Amino acid sequence: MLRTLQQRWPKIKPLAKRDAAAPGLGDVLTLTTPRTDDPLTGITPPSSGGVVVPNASLPSKLQKMQASLVASLPVRNEEGTYDHEQPELKTAADVSSYIRDRTAAWELNTVRRRRPPAGSRRRVRR
Repeated sequence: MLRTLQQRWPKIKPLAKRDAAAPGLGDVLTLTTPRTDDPLTGITPPSSGGVVVPNASLPSKLQKMQASLVASLPVRNEEGTYDHEQPELKTAADVSSYIRDRTAAWELNTVRRRRPPAGSRRRVRR
């Protein structure tokens, strides 16, 4: 594809030796009249057979890994410490909610740490 673009528009320079040496697709793009037949006639696209994700209500490995990583985010708890134990997450919905809520708490905590304390004022230079 890159070589074809370079051949059609000479201002486009090769990115590497490989695409400079590649053959273009210009030879197949030279029809004087468009095709009228359907090249996909008789072709049946593959299907999954109607199988939906098995146990969609159970959390996937990827969700479990993300929840584990989110559990390690530094979020202050009610006691003012960063101790946190990940709760038992039995369903995919539980995991999604936990990830969403814990990430939001971490983001809020991060924004609070960046802001100056409520009573402090910045000195303005004049």
